[in-house]
Amino acid sequence: MGEILSFGIQQNWRQAQLQSLKNLFSKLVVLDINSNDNKLLDTYAEIDSYSKNKLPQDKLGRSITMGKNDLWIASTARVANATLLTIDGDFDHLNGKYLTVKKY
Repeated sequence: MGEILSFGIQQNWRQAQLQSLKNLFSKLVVLDINSNDNKLLDTYAEIDSYSKNKLPQDKLGRSITMGKNDLWIASTARVANATLLTIDGDFDHLNGKYLTVKKY
């Protein structure tokens, strides 16, 4: 949520637009990644390994460096069976494989 809020600030969104975004955030489901959620942790490890082309049973064919926050975002979307909305191509290699990605 911080990443998209930062984007809005950088794009000089009006205060009303930023508030609308914050209102939207209040309606979203939030998962606690600090808990001992083994499915989330396993998914993080799998997506990280896949992105680095080091998942033994499923090679990507090239290594893609993902930021740690993006790994948490992708893993959480996967576990929640949610569509990941983004404005960049950081998740393209996961689209259709681990989750559904929609770019705007």
